[in-house]
Amino acid sequence: MSSISIGSAIKNLVFQGYRIFSQKLLTVCNVDITGKDLPIQFQKPIYGDENGKFTSYVVPGVVIGFLPFISCVSCALSYIIEKKDGMLDRTKVAGVTAFDIMLSHAIPQLVIIVGQTIVTFIIMYIFDIPLDIGNPFLALILTIVASITGMTMGFTAAEIFDEEKNAMLFAIATIFPSFLLSGLLWPIEGLPMFFKVFSYFLPGTMAAESLRSILFRGWSLSYFTVYIGFISQFAFIIFFISLTYVLHQIRK
Repeated sequence: MSSISIGSAIKNLVFQGYRIFSQKLLTVCNVDITGKDLPIQFQKPIYGDENGKFTSYVVPGVVIGFLPFISCVSCALSYIIEKKDGMLDRTKVAGVTAFDIMLSHAIPQLVIIVGQTIVTFIIMYIFDIPLDIGNPFLALILTIVASITGMTMGFTAAEIFDEEKNAMLFAIATIFPSFLLSGLLWPIEGLPMFFKVFSYFLPGTMAAESLRSILFRGWSLSYFTVYIGFISQFAFIIFFISLTYVLHQIRK
């Protein structure tokens, strides 16, 4: 029962189902049901704590959801502001390529991403979110890669829109489906089949489960659930960079 939500639900259903069954059986057999304890005993869990909090399940999803969102908004706004002021046109006339312009935005954004990720993990430690079960360095790298995915999505938004408010609305419109369908707040196993399949095409689904497995199950890169989270983020980074390049060539 490495998932707190699913484990608690299964435990409650098993206890309630057996209690109802045993009470009905003893009643039919004219046996006094007082003092009859349940014979089923749940032992110490393999991963995590038996009395784990729901915050342990939510935190990885919130981190994977909000940090890329912040990176997306920050990158998109800075790019659009320069585009509206005419700075991008002047630099292009001076011979600066589109790659150089994106690189000049990406480097300071990477510094901000690393800083905000470290601060996030410090806050998690202050609020007693367990970081000693798994490899915190691996979790830190995954979070940074997920934030880079948000940054590349910000470049795409900046190429599509010419106003800051439109880019903001685009970023907000992407975060709500992630929270509702990516398993960030509750397991995707409870979704209908169509939305369950669709959720795997969202950036946060595999990354959140990978981060959850690293922090609270102690898994390494040798596990499929962990390394598929990294692969999915690199795939989305390549996708958004390619889409940004195509849009830039179209609008040039």
